Amino acid sequence: MVDFIQNIQSVYNKLETKTQESLKCVSPPPVVGISTSPKPEAVDVIEKQIKKNGINSMRQHWSHGAVSAAPAPTRTPNSSQLRWRQQDNFKYASSNLTKAASSLASFKCEPTLHAASGKRPYVGLCCEKCLSSSRNSFVDDVVRTFGLNNLLLVPTMNQNNGFIIRKFHYLAHVFNCRTFYKYPDVSDDVLLSARVLDAVEKAASQETEDEKISPEIYPMLLQKHMKRARIILTTMKSRVSSNLLSFIQWMVFKFLSRLLRSVQVHKGQLEILKRASKASLPLIFIPLHRSHLDYILVTFILVNNKIKAPLVAAGDNLRIPIIGRLLRGLGAFFIKRKMTSPSGQNDHVYKAILHTYVENSLRAGHNLEFFIEGGRSRTGKSCIPKAGLLSVIVATYMDGSIPDALIVPVAINYEKIMDGNFLSEQLGNPKQMESLSSVFRAFWRVINSNFGHVRVDFAQPFSLTELMQSIQSKGLGVVGNTMRLLSPDSCVNKYDCQSSSMSSDTENRMHLVKFMAEHVTYDATHCMSIMTTNLLSFLLLNKFRQGGTKQQIIHAMTWLLEEIRLRGRDFGFDGDARQVVEHAISIMGPKLIEEHKVPMETPVEDVKAQIVVLKPVTDLPYVIELAYYSNVVLSAFLMDGVLAAAVHALVEEDLQSLRDCDSKLVISREKLHAKAKLLCDILQYDFIFTPFCSDLDRDIITKIEKFISDEILSPVEQCDNSHKQWARRFVSSLDWDEGRSDDDEDEFINLTDDALEKLEFYTKILSPIIESYWLFACNISLLLQVQMEEKEFLKRTRLSISNKIAAGLVLHAESLSADALQNAAKLFENWKVIESCVHDNVKLVYLSEYYDDEERLVEIIEIIEEFKQ
Repeated sequence: MVDFIQNIQSVYNKLETKTQESLKCVSPPPVVGISTSPKPEAVDVIEKQIKKNGINSMRQHWSHGAVSAAPAPTRTPNSSQLRWRQQDNFKYASSNLTKAASSLASFKCEPTLHAASGKRPYVGLCCEKCLSSSRNSFVDDVVRTFGLNNLLLVPTMNQNNGFIIRKFHYLAHVFNCRTFYKYPDVSDDVLLSARVLDAVEKAASQETEDEKISPEIYPMLLQKHMKRARIILTTMKSRVSSNLLSFIQWMVFKFLSRLLRSVQVHKGQLEILKRASKASLPLIFIPLHRSHLDYILVTFILVNNKIKAPLVAAGDNLRIPIIGRLLRGLGAFFIKRKMTSPSGQNDHVYKAILHTYVENSLRAGHNLEFFIEGGRSRTGKSCIPKAGLLSVIVATYMDGSIPDALIVPVAINYEKIMDGNFLSEQLGNPKQMESLSSVFRAFWRVINSNFGHVRVDFAQPFSLTELMQSIQSKGLGVVGNTMRLLSPDSCVNKYDCQSSSMSSDTENRMHLVKFMAEHVTYDATHCMSIMTTNLLSFLLLNKFRQGGTKQQIIHAMTWLLEEIRLRGRDFGFDGDARQVVEHAISIMGPKLIEEHKVPMETPVEDVKAQIVVLKPVTDLPYVIELAYYSNVVLSAFLMDGVLAAAVHALVEEDLQSLRDCDSKLVISREKLHAKAKLLCDILQYDFIFTPFCSDLDRDIITKIEKFISDEILSPVEQCDNSHKQWARRFVSSLDWDEGRSDDDEDEFINLTDDALEKLEFYTKILSPIIESYWLFACNISLLLQVQMEEKEFLKRTRLSISNKIAAGLVLHAESLSADALQNAAKLFENWKVIESCVHDNVKLVYLSEYYDDEERLVEIIEIIEEFKQ
């Protein structure tokens, strides 16, 4: 037996030797992830290389390196993974560096590329205005300095592990991560709850009255609706278990390692979540919704860090064979989007079961996850939130079922879009329902593609109690005088507001939930990290729409990286501007970005050099995909775009024609402020400009001051002492709300190249959305003196816009986006220009009595048109 073991050990030793030799024969594949400091051995090797050949030689080696670095040990790649990764356009370190470090583990000899000097910003801290107590909870200066981690690189890949452990590294890692949390089944408590029993009786009574059934049949109707309640609950509920989670965790590892180059998470955010999970309060994870993969990612990350997996609210469209069972095992419970009974009336039984299931799950110690936007974003921007399940959580807290809850906004950003079917939907085509065959087709499509990196950001958890008290203290959504805002006796379990399937029982509570939902969405949006594809698309569409040389774009990218960094945002990559551009091109490909090589007329050193020109594809539907990537960056420049568009609305002259002229265009600060505020009102269904605890007027004033400091605007009255001038402007901003007249505080527009270039760039940021609203307004005349089905009206509007695009009368083809047109329709309904009614379950739209006149419609069009580029 001893001889047998010795023989086996010798075999393993030979395998170890062959593995090391094979690694020396090939360059290591690109490591995907986010940088931390290199290991000491790697530092020695790098320093020797620099001393020997100089820093320029190292830059040359890494000039085409991956926009990534090595935070953790890398696994030994198999042959299929090597072939796939070698196809990536990012080449790695030169053979000289590889040979110099061949004796080291692969993760020790790979270069660390930084986007810039200095530490990365820690994003996602609680709002200091309304969540000051939560801001000081779970976080300290140490966790803010933690680096980023690629979850696909697991400790079991380390070279110091045995061969078997390294060979089955994911399986070994899943075994080490096993936790045996309790996931109690609350089904019996749900069916026996007073809320559900009352709903069953109400449904039986309503059917008795509607069908005029004899009272003797009432007991049979009770049994019928009770049986239906059991079916609803069985179809809805989750079946999560620790063993099933471990198995699915291993499957997800295998799937994601083929699909993605990295899944990046900030280690400090994970540490904060671990601390918060020990607080004996339910964690409510609220991600922004970008892809079907969102359902998996949050649970995958939490389980990998031994945090209890949440129950995840999923649409019943995903309750399909195989996939539905896997999602249910991950914690998904399935809910309908429209909560109406088969007869078309409000389904009281379904609502009661959903409310009670969520309430009892929180009381039983489950964590919860739901998407506050409802569906996936089709535009790349955050959608206006739905109150839905958040109102259930608020009601659960108010009636004393839970002492408090910790809310965790989550932002997920993908370097490449995974759900490609939204392009068709944005062109007005109906949504295709998910099916098993469509899932397999999508799986085959994505498994052979390179989707780059994914970054997941967890904002700092905050107390539900503190946020509600902050809203109450500001006189917003006040629904009571007690610490809980509503006593348990005052809570009524009725939810029949049309705007939400789980809306509140009073108007005050509706406002309370609305303010909370907007704050959560705002926080998640502003902690989202920005990817390479977002940055390049943003530049191409807003600065180089007609194309630009690669060097020009790299130069602009350098400015953009620094500007976003100054605004406190983080990136989902490491690398300089050149690497960002090249990596993004490789991800998006020629379908979205045209690349041309133009020979130079004058040879350089007797060699005919070529200039690389990049141009975005601005034809439909590809420009909609580019706009999707670009819109992620909008939140960082939103107020800049608003103020620039307001300047454009006040100036009649073409600013570019006045470049470097001596004449000074004077604009009133008061009028500029009013125009900016009007544009914010126009775009209220596209953006959340400020949460409830902030003041939009003050934000506009702050941005005007920023334009002055950037020398885009300048005060008319020049002060000899610049410090006094700054102080005067600051004081004036403080007493704005006291009714102070600012007629004497005009500004003039600087006509220098730099100022006009910035102003033009900022003006273009919101131009496609403004053009969508203008095009919609131009088509409202279709409703003059007539009623029309909303679907038919939108169809005719899209046809009209398509014809204008074909004729070259529209600047931005992405203005055809279905979401932008639907938001425009909401705006004009809010302005009482359009009214609607429902007849036979069909929504009809028509003009209000006042605006059913062509001249008054022209006034509406002109309001939008003055902001149009």
